[in-house]
Amino acid sequence: MPGVVGMISQMAPKECEPLVSCMLDVMRHEPFYESGSLAYTEQGLFAGWMAHANSFAACQPFFNEARDIEILLSGECFPDPAMVAMLRRQGHRFENIMGAWLPHLYEERGERFWEELNGMFSGLLVDKREGRVVLFNDRYGTERLYWHETADAFYFASEAKALLRVLPELREFDLKQYRLSARMHQRCKGMKNYKLFRYEDLLAEPRKTLVELCEFIETDFMEDMLEPQKGRHEHQRSSLTGKQQKAFDPTAAVRWRKVISPLDNLLILGLTQTSMLRLDYDPETHPIARMADKYQQSVGA
Repeated sequence: MPGVVGMISQMAPKECEPLVSCMLDVMRHEPFYESGSLAYTEQGLFAGWMAHANSFAACQPFFNEARDIEILLSGECFPDPAMVAMLRRQGHRFENIMGAWLPHLYEERGERFWEELNGMFSGLLVDKREGRVVLFNDRYGTERLYWHETADAFYFASEAKALLRVLPELREFDLKQYRLSARMHQRCKGMKNYKLFRYEDLLAEPRKTLVELCEFIETDFMEDMLEPQKGRHEHQRSSLTGKQQKAFDPTAAVRWRKVISPLDNLLILGLTQTSMLRLDYDPETHPIARMADKYQQSVGA
């Protein structure tokens, strides 16, 4: 999936640059993707980007005339023609390519720059005049940014798995958060504007679950909803299998069993049993359990 990655660190460039390249490789699902990288060694910033060919972000990075403001972007922003005309009247010179106007708008608006962006996006802004780096995304958080800070560096990426590739120690089960979610469900399940939709329900019975979801949010169900692999994620491959997922794959709910030991499996089930009951989920009787058994048998065959 196209996006941005990077890190801020005082470690040597020879240590940082391979890590950024590794994160980028995780997001290169197809050979025709465009990509690039940048490094500001004095600021300790190392970043990269991945984009579909001929997309909004394919011509980045975007600079102002003095090249002291630089922007990397994932997604797209829709410019107001009146705003673009205003920038040209103010003397800004930029090409007629997708996001070329972005750093010039930042020059004019400063902190109000973010208020005028319209679209689904996330990105990185480097302001060498002020000596600062800003990570941002659209106001609704449609395009996500994941980050993690260690003693040596601050890492960020548009895909969580890019961070997991260079920080494998982050692959852990958050038992505290799971228990908190179960308690919150108990408090909210009687409310008219609350309804729990389990991941396992969606994988086991996608049509039934999506119809119920559409009824709850008062929108029309469409058959296309049963094929989420189409559209912007059609070329994206699974980080676990390396294959392109077709519609809802029930085996996605049980793949984790292949990467942990039987002892860890028993420990997780034991530690989460009370919370699963609070979430009205029984792993022994849920339809996904039968699918899990069939999957395990096919793996063992």
